[in-house]
Amino acid sequence: MNAESTDSIPSRTQKNAMILGVLSYVCWGFFPLYWKLLHRLPAFEILAHRMIWSCVFYLLLFTVSSWQTGQLKSLFTQPLQTWLKTLLAAGVLAINWGIYIYAVNSGQIVEGSLAYFINPLFNVAVGVLFFKEKLSGILRLALLFALVGVLVQVIFAPKFPWIALTLATSFCTYGVIKKTLRIAPDLSSAMEGLCGLLPALAIASVMRQQSELIVSGHEWAFLIGAGLVTGLPLFLFSHAAQKLPYSMMGMMQFIAPTLQFSVGVWVYGERLGWAGIISFALIWVGAGCYFWNLLRKMAKPSPVL
Repeated sequence: MNAESTDSIPSRTQKNAMILGVLSYVCWGFFPLYWKLLHRLPAFEILAHRMIWSCVFYLLLFTVSSWQTGQLKSLFTQPLQTWLKTLLAAGVLAINWGIYIYAVNSGQIVEGSLAYFINPLFNVAVGVLFFKEKLSGILRLALLFALVGVLVQVIFAPKFPWIALTLATSFCTYGVIKKTLRIAPDLSSAMEGLCGLLPALAIASVMRQQSELIVSGHEWAFLIGAGLVTGLPLFLFSHAAQKLPYSMMGMMQFIAPTLQFSVGVWVYGERLGWAGIISFALIWVGAGCYFWNLLRKMAKPSPVL
């Protein structure tokens, strides 16, 4: 695979992909506000409904997008290897979804946000080591600040941040799989949804039968709405991930945890010690270096193709 440079002037296609990537991370940044609306329900039950209704969203999206092109049958003609990769992606993503819902509804939004500060470091490392992408000097500086900030949080945290590390590892793995799937994002998402549909239906049915908790009408609306809330940013992310260098996507991800952190501290009053303040300050300096570099490149005219 040819090396990609994260410091070259982006084409118009890449600029559009950057916009989609930023939008996806902004949506993820406000996720805690949504999942808190379902705090009465078990995280596992919310996860099952999230998988069910996101599958419905993906299938509707794929049907609409493929109807005019006559590609509807492509959903059922993919090779076994593609289905196996998709099944693996769906499984890894389900783990990520479930743990994040648990983190939000157990009052650990700040630790959940730490995961998505750690994840860019994993993504940049993968981009450089496996996809042979090159880092410019400013991105190396941004990465250094972020790395030191994360180390401060991990070393001085009152407990081992297993939630953060599991979330970071699972989402990085998911992104790598999506990067290697050479199929359209809407098709890939529809296949993911189908892979998890039957287990999710079974789990939701069993948990509802065994639960004594009565789900209100507005909670049912929020469970169903989880399909759109989940599917839309993931769809935007899929488009962006296939068009941008993986290390660039990784650094862009600082948007989501910054917003999640802000929600956890300022909206829900989660406590932040001195180590957390130092950690997040260093990470934000690194993110600032990255975004300055990104805005500088986007201001340049796109190369004529």
